[in-house]
Amino acid sequence: MNNPGWFTQTDVVNMKSYLCKRIDRLLNNTDHIFSMHEPRWFFYTWFDLSDELEKEEMKSKIIELVSEDIFLIEFLNFFATLQRSSTFDEKMVVNFSDVGMFIDMEDTIERLEEIVKFNHHLEDDVRKILGDYRSR
Repeated sequence: MNNPGWFTQTDVVNMKSYLCKRIDRLLNNTDHIFSMHEPRWFFYTWFDLSDELEKEEMKSKIIELVSEDIFLIEFLNFFATLQRSSTFDEKMVVNFSDVGMFIDMEDTIERLEEIVKFNHHLEDDVRKILGDYRSR
């Protein structure tokens, strides 16, 4: 008896089709980045990009997206995870190493400092992010 293995040829075709659709959605609809809810889904798609050109295209779309202050903060918060300390304190901590894969952190910190000065409705969120960055 011939064992077809874990996946049939149809399964493989369907999975490839799903991956291509997910990648296309991410590359062609920047709102989709924030609908992924967790960075791991974002990274699954990032690592599914086999072509360096696709990765560069995605980076440029992210850079374009974060040119707006609100989206920059949203993007940074996207990489935040809840961290609990031994004293039962909880706080959101941004993984700046992950963020640095997509946008320049030095420029980002300068921008955040400018946002604090001139964009008062975003000031609280930005101060938290800057405090997190400086305390690491």
